[in-house]
Amino acid sequence: MTTLRSPVTEIEGLKVLSLSYLIAATEPTTSTPVEAEPMDFQLGGFKCHLEEGVLTAAPEGSFPSVEAARQAFTPLLRAWQVWSLAGHGVAFEATYQSAELSGGLAEGPSPAVSLELVMGRPRPAIPTLKSPPSELRGLRRRDAFDATRRWQEVLEGSESASAGAYGVLTVLEHMYEGRAGVAKTLQVSNRLLDELGRLISTGDARYGRKVASDPSRHRALTNIEERWIEGLIPHLLYRSLVIEVGGHIPPDKKLTAKEYPLGRFVMTVDQTASATARWLSAPLTAVQDEQVTTPLNS
Repeated sequence: MTTLRSPVTEIEGLKVLSLSYLIAATEPTTSTPVEAEPMDFQLGGFKCHLEEGVLTAAPEGSFPSVEAARQAFTPLLRAWQVWSLAGHGVAFEATYQSAELSGGLAEGPSPAVSLELVMGRPRPAIPTLKSPPSELRGLRRRDAFDATRRWQEVLEGSESASAGAYGVLTVLEHMYEGRAGVAKTLQVSNRLLDELGRLISTGDARYGRKVASDPSRHRALTNIEERWIEGLIPHLLYRSLVIEVGGHIPPDKKLTAKEYPLGRFVMTVDQTASATARWLSAPLTAVQDEQVTTPLNS
């Protein structure tokens, strides 16, 4: 097989047979490596095989260049990452390695492009990297991916919970045209979002997102308040994922202060993940397949 070191542009008759990525999975809060069993699965229009840390994605359709194939696969890969992290507490980094082309040609290796995410509170007792649900489609825009990356700083201990949550909420408000839009689109009560807004505006000079002007908020968050924030953010990220891959959240599944009161959690992240898996299925059958142009740089 002839290996081409420079990126392959469109060549008549050339077909992209597969893309290869290195996969490294971890439990993010402890940086513990997570083993992944060999698995085969469908991710959008790509047949995927993962074994010994190498993901091979073979497109079912035809792409005129490696760049075009990667542009189509990247939103799918990011959707899988958000699904894995927000729902199952497992982070994984995917680094593009090479592509196999028709005619015995290959492109690679190229400059590494890393797509790294972390998530995971509460985390599973025995973390495992899971294959994505067959209903999962690619992210229509990368904002949900970026919001989850922002939460990485909190889990790694380099950012306070209030500052990280503020970053996530700001991205969601930008995506859905304000806090009212977040509440309506993600089926989350305004009361919950207002409570989140109040807490992320509470802080002292050392730990807060800002020093609150109200004396009653000029303090560090309590442990209960921090845990509440850390529990709510995965719900918001997971619900955003459903919307961004073309799913729909039923109004009767609205998340309210009744299910998620401050200091006492009734609905768990696992329950949300289980529910959103069902929300993905039916609406996505009506979503038209389309190639999404997404920047490859993380």
